[in-house]
Amino acid sequence: MASQACRICGGAAAHRVVAREMMFGTRERFDYVECADCGCLQIAAIPADLARFYPSAYHGRVAGLDHGGPVKRWARRVVAGPILAVAPGLARRHPALAHYARFLAPYRRLGIGPRDRILDVGAGGGQHVAALRAFGFAGARGVDRFIAADVRDRRGELLVRRGDVADADADAGFALIELNHSLEHMPDQADTLARCRALLAPGGMIRVRVPTVSSEAWARYGADWVQLDAPRHLYLHSHRSLAVAAAKAGLAVASLACDSTAFQFWGSEQYRRDVALDAPTSYAVDPAASIFTPADIARFEAEALQLNAAQRGDQIDVVLRVMA
Repeated sequence: MASQACRICGGAAAHRVVAREMMFGTRERFDYVECADCGCLQIAAIPADLARFYPSAYHGRVAGLDHGGPVKRWARRVVAGPILAVAPGLARRHPALAHYARFLAPYRRLGIGPRDRILDVGAGGGQHVAALRAFGFAGARGVDRFIAADVRDRRGELLVRRGDVADADADAGFALIELNHSLEHMPDQADTLARCRALLAPGGMIRVRVPTVSSEAWARYGADWVQLDAPRHLYLHSHRSLAVAAAKAGLAVASLACDSTAFQFWGSEQYRRDVALDAPTSYAVDPAASIFTPADIARFEAEALQLNAAQRGDQIDVVLRVMA
């Protein structure tokens, strides 16, 4: 293990970590190594049968992807424009719109509007694509290699195509490509980013949201860190290692922000106590049956906000642009 070279930068392994599968509680063990140079934590050997770790329960139910009837869908389209234009002030005056504003804020910030084409890579059951469509982003679509079949909404419209990003090669011209907690699942990091870059329209960008080892949660919990998610997360990037992988694909980091939540704490505390994410007493399954009080969760949320401000949250939202 000590002689294994980092698949991101070629550096030497600093140390070894043994992590368990704890989402479904099989407790199967997997070796991970952390690079001494770029800091990336990566699985030592990528499983040949990755698909078996993505049962149908992983992607959740596809039912309800219409996100409401025609009236609700019309209302979302009507409010999307104003929220994209003046989200902060509008949300303050109308608290009921705060949820919509939070969802649309990244697109407003990036200058992405309903007429722009968006590709969600690793889209799973299509919930995110369906939500974008509900807000009038008619050009939103997804691709995912682990789903059993193409995902369509109740009207038969294609939301997510079963396949890899390579299967979208003939469908270029995207203003925004999103890898929403999906890049960490992909064996070939730089190659995936390079394929995404090839699909961008001129001036387009790639938005990557991933867990990160440049965080207090990784330092505090180690192998019990909930977002390690062995063996599905093949790579847990540091801020530096993601920039290295991006540079190999001809991309540069335009912005990086932390957007972690209380999940990093209550999930990791459960794993430390040998409680799986889908166990009956998990906070994810039944908050009332869990060990956490509302005060605990509030404290976790407050700490998450503090860590995000200090760039020590366990999730990052990174925008990549083509190098000049």
